[in-house]
Amino acid sequence: MNEQYLTSLPPGTTLRNLTRYETEGKYFHGWRVCISRRGYQFIRYVADSMHDNSPVESLRAAVAMRDAILADLANTDNVGRCLRKWQRETKVKRPVKNPKRAAYMRKRRKLLKQEEAVKAAEASAAPAEEPQA
Repeated sequence: MNEQYLTSLPPGTTLRNLTRYETEGKYFHGWRVCISRRGYQFIRYVADSMHDNSPVESLRAAVAMRDAILADLANTDNVGRCLRKWQRETKVKRPVKNPKRAAYMRKRRKLLKQEEAVKAAEASAAPAEEPQA
């Protein structure tokens, strides 16, 4: 389905990281730009309505946005810097952590800390034994 729009783009342009969304009725019609790097997703939607209801013009805007994000990611080793830059303009999903595991690890660290405190208190409270001759 997306190949029909390639004729309107410069030669050598691909539709990688681009998906066409067309829903029935008055809902969203446009392109979705999605790039994943190191567990982060850069997601941006480009609507046809913002480009005179032209799928070709919105595709050109989506390609330009995709190329800008990829250029930023290529120029820096810090994905977080790009994340902050594009987060203002787009929905960004952070890596999903397992909440149950996080709660378990917090409990475990708390218990270990308490055990260390008890051992330290016992060690300081125990008098040093004097050797008997």
